[in-house]
Amino acid sequence: MEKTVLVVGLGNMGAALAETLLGAGYDTWVWNRTKEKADILLQKGASWSENVWAAVGKVDYVVMCVTNYASSVELFSTCPELDKKVIIQLTTGTASDANSFEGLVRHKQGLYIDGAIMAYPSVIGDQNCLLLVAGSQEVWAKSEALILKLGGQAKYLGEEVGAPSHLDHALLAPSIMMQMAVIQGMHMAQRAGVDLDFYSKMMASLPVSLKADLERHTRAIIDNDFSDVQASIRTWKEALERVLEEGQTSRINVDLLSGVNRMLALGVEQGVGEQDIAALTKVMS
Repeated sequence: MEKTVLVVGLGNMGAALAETLLGAGYDTWVWNRTKEKADILLQKGASWSENVWAAVGKVDYVVMCVTNYASSVELFSTCPELDKKVIIQLTTGTASDANSFEGLVRHKQGLYIDGAIMAYPSVIGDQNCLLLVAGSQEVWAKSEALILKLGGQAKYLGEEVGAPSHLDHALLAPSIMMQMAVIQGMHMAQRAGVDLDFYSKMMASLPVSLKADLERHTRAIIDNDFSDVQASIRTWKEALERVLEEGQTSRINVDLLSGVNRMLALGVEQGVGEQDIAALTKVMS
């Protein structure tokens, strides 16, 4: 098994990647603009690459996890010919970034796979850690063992290297919205004098109903059938307007909900107000 790797970028995530690969038995080289960030890894057995690409001739894989794709492109401009070595790009970016970077790697005769890490650094290497990756079937087969060491739930999405970014963003949206929704609710409860521990216990009962809503909305959107109306867009709009009215009179910050209400209003204006809330996908289109 090919087990030599260069990790480029040693921020919190890059350091976690390098440490995991070391623990998995990979001969791990590391590089970072600030060498001090490599000290702990060097003590654990990593090798230092003085120049970012000094070790590229000695490794089978290069794992990149830097600030952004612009930094990746800047670093890559000095990279020598890769001679079929695998570049695993785990830097956060867009689908367009991934496609452009794939072109650069191919120009230097390298193999490319792009990925999105759906976890915090502390979870890297765990069997439940999810990574989304895409690239040619050949590159996936060549790098699968290494990627599964980084995240036991790694999913291969096919040959379109922009796919991980698209899915990452589609998952990020509900994640941030759900967290912001909880924070909004706590703000409202606190201003109303509700005990937050009590409120938290009530919130804990929501996942079951949310799971049912998720399954119902998914099926409605796939089938393009929004006739199973549990609460129409108009009903949600009227309920939310009451919340907004109270927010204004009680001086509660409801800016987040105002944005949602504008989307509900647009649904009513465009003639889907009597359909299930999942029909808002028509408005988004």
